[in-house]
Amino acid sequence: MRQKVATTLEELEKQDIIEPVEGPMPYVLPIVVIPKKDGSVRICVDMNVPNRVIQRERHQSPTVNDLTHALDGAQFFSKLDLQSGYYQLKLAQESRYVTTFATPKGLRRYKRLNFGTNSAEELFQRVISDQIR
Repeated sequence: MRQKVATTLEELEKQDIIEPVEGPMPYVLPIVVIPKKDGSVRICVDMNVPNRVIQRERHQSPTVNDLTHALDGAQFFSKLDLQSGYYQLKLAQESRYVTTFATPKGLRRYKRLNFGTNSAEELFQRVISDQIR
């Protein structure tokens, strides 16, 4: 299992999603390793503590009625794969410290918006909404 975690961490670093960090940090979060069907692992960071202090941005997600109305008269449609969409959004340098987590290979932190952050959905929805206007 340790080797699979190390491989996943290396891949996330190559993709510029996480970075190594040293020194004392106000938050060092635990991870949970989840085996996937394909034999790889998913690394989940427990964001409960930072989520208590993160200021959320209130952005309302569109309803089905809103989307239906917006598509009225449209002639062309496209399908987007947003499975790892959060990773497209960079975290501000001053916000990264709250995502620091402990691994067998040392401390790492996210450089990109991570799953588990309580405001991630709202931030991502705002960016998507801004792109289609």
